[in-house]
Amino acid sequence: MTANVSLPLLPLLSLFIVFLLLPSPAAAVLLSPASTSLTVEPGHPYPFTITVTNDQDASIAVNLSADGTLTPSLALGPTSFTLAPGASRDIAVTFAAPEDLAPGRSDGRILVSASSVSQGQFGSAVTLAHMLHAYRAYAGAFLVATLRAPRTVVPGTATPLLVSLENKGDAATSTVGSVTVRAPNGTVVSETALPAVTIPGSGASKSEATLAPLEAGDYLLDAVVSYEDPLAGNTTAHDSAPIVVGTPKVTIGTPSGKLDPRGVSLLTVPVTLAWNTPRKLVATAETTGRTGQAVAPILVNPATPMTLKAYLETAGLVAATYDIHIIVRDDAGQLLGEATFPVETASSAPSKILPQTSWYVWLGALLLVLLILIIILWRHHRQ
Repeated sequence: MTANVSLPLLPLLSLFIVFLLLPSPAAAVLLSPASTSLTVEPGHPYPFTITVTNDQDASIAVNLSADGTLTPSLALGPTSFTLAPGASRDIAVTFAAPEDLAPGRSDGRILVSASSVSQGQFGSAVTLAHMLHAYRAYAGAFLVATLRAPRTVVPGTATPLLVSLENKGDAATSTVGSVTVRAPNGTVVSETALPAVTIPGSGASKSEATLAPLEAGDYLLDAVVSYEDPLAGNTTAHDSAPIVVGTPKVTIGTPSGKLDPRGVSLLTVPVTLAWNTPRKLVATAETTGRTGQAVAPILVNPATPMTLKAYLETAGLVAATYDIHIIVRDDAGQLLGEATFPVETASSAPSKILPQTSWYVWLGALLLVLLILIIILWRHHRQ
């Protein structure tokens, strides 16, 4: 009788467990308005209100935070509270326009995160964003420059450059500028003039040029644009961008050292780095069925012959010449060079093993002779 009653309960119990494991629905929350636009002047506060509404049948926990470049200038209150089903709450927000607020539009966000209180740790949270657009009017000219150039370039080829210019002020202006190429140590490699352009108030334009071919290496491009601001006089806008010409290369010389069949072998690998900045390099050695051991990378200066150490497990190798593949990478794993060289096993390895074997043989022979002498003396004593 007990078995007949319990069997129908098993499907119900299984359904109950599945129900517990199902993901909980996300908390339903409404945020209004979706965005706020303000025309501001530096040094003045600008209050506004946003409303959070609980649109579900359970209480929700609400948390607010600011996000973006305007975060230090935003004051929220309150930032954490609980909303009953169907309830709403107004949030007071104040944007204090900073003195150094750039002309034009600046953007920020107010994040509202809500989760169901009754769902505990299994509850799903939902996050909404209220966008803030703060526009600072400026009667003069205020340019923002954006340098656009290829990230990587083939050595020996010309590179197209483009500098986008946006005027966030109300006054028109004209520009004069250039793009300077600098080596990693700050040395000026070349300088290219940018064509002059005229930019209307609240308008945009671009200035294009072609960079002369460069040798392989890492460089920094620095665009500087001078223009006349009717309110502040002559001023500049600038932007920088890195550029990589070609890829680093490593020349690998013949390694020194021999293969030790008793364990790990050390090979000293001469290398020369063809690049304009030092790189941390590591060498590994490989042969058929055997891989090298990891070592710490070593800083290698460009155009300076240096040596790297490569370790290879060679226990059990028979006396012969083996093709050893040397691979050189930087500390980021980029392959910079590889080559194969014949390397011999150490000729002295067998001679270090044979004397030890002979010692045991001679000891055994000596013990055998002593045993024979003892037997002869024992027999002679009995006679």
